[in-house]
This record gives sequence, C-alpha cells and structure tokens, in this order.
Amino acid sequence: MLKIIGRDTSSNVQKVLWVCGELELPFERQDLGGPFGGNDNPEYRALNPNGRVPTIIDDGFVLWESNSCTRYLAAKHAAGTLYPDDLQARGNAERWMDWQIAMVSPTLVPVFWGMIRTAPEDRDLEAIEASRQKLSANIAIMATILQNLSIWRATA
Repeated sequence: MLKIIGRDTSSNVQKVLWVCGELELPFERQDLGGPFGGNDNPEYRALNPNGRVPTIIDDGFVLWESNSCTRYLAAKHAAGTLYPDDLQARGNAERWMDWQIAMVSPTLVPVFWGMIRTAPEDRDLEAIEASRQKLSANIAIMATILQNLSIWRATA
C-alpha cells in the first residue's frame, strides 16, 4: 500500500493527498514534520536527505518533492486523464506546477510566516511588504492568464 510521510497540514503533503483523493487511491499516512518533528531523524534522512515532507513509498520505491510525487501518482494511476497523454496539455499543467514552486512560493512564504507565524512585535514589515508586492505581481500573472482563458472558453 502507498505510504505518505508528512503531516496533513503541510501544503506540499496536501498536494499528494489531493491526487490520492481524486484517484481514490488507498494509502496510509504517517505524521512527520512541524509539531510532530522527525525530519532530522537518521531513518527519515535516509529516505529523504532534505528532511522535508512529503515522502512517498510505493511498493518499495521512495520519492520526495511534492510535484514529483503528484506527477508519479497521476502517471501511474491516471495516464490519459489526470496525467494527459497530449504532451502540450501535460506540459502546460506541469509548467503551472513548477511556476507555483519557483515563483509563487518564494514570495508567499515570507508573507505567510511574517504575518501569521510571527508575533506582531517581531515582524519585519518592510521585508513582508517587499514580498507582498512580488507575490501580487505573480498573482496578477495568473489572474491575467485565467481571465483570458475564461474569455476564450466563453467564445468557443
């Protein structure tokens, strides 16, 4: 049975859980990371040298990095549907997955940590604002693409 290692409050673990839900894949999940700790245990580091979540184990195959895990599960269990056969459709979906990791997360995380996880008296408001502006620019890119997609679909 598929094993997912990582707490369900991690946004990266949630990606893998979402795919499993879409595909109705049975799995067992082990809490690790955040309040559960365990990221630095030698046993876990042997599976995932980064000490981050998620890590999946599928019939002895170990994989980490949330987008890689979702792609693997979709390709294995939903080729032609959730994992498109059409290379352009697949490339487009994968581009947005990678864009989220490369562009959005680096600007979202400082805002989230600065405003939600940091006490008001310890906040670096200048750094938070700089990240917020970059995040807003990234979200504007996505909003424009989605708006144009909606217009295209409405006229098709």
